[in-house]
Amino acid sequence: MTKTEKVQFIADLTNNVARTLTEKIDRVPEEWNGIELRQWLADAFADGVSPHMMTRTRKRAYRNDVTIHNL
Repeated sequence: MTKTEKVQFIADLTNNVARTLTEKIDRVPEEWNGIELRQWLADAFADGVSPHMMTRTRKRAYRNDVTIHNL
């Protein structure tokens, strides 16, 4: 992917998750604050990832890149 394609991918993914959650905002419990909302957001992103998307080797390389590049 080019840098532009990566930026577009990130924008599309985050916009889709934001749209999905904001469509459900009327069902969110009144007592939820930033703690629950952060968890809900994290869960929404996690739900979009299949455990089989990355092989063990690719996951190891990914974690290494995140560490090395301070991502």
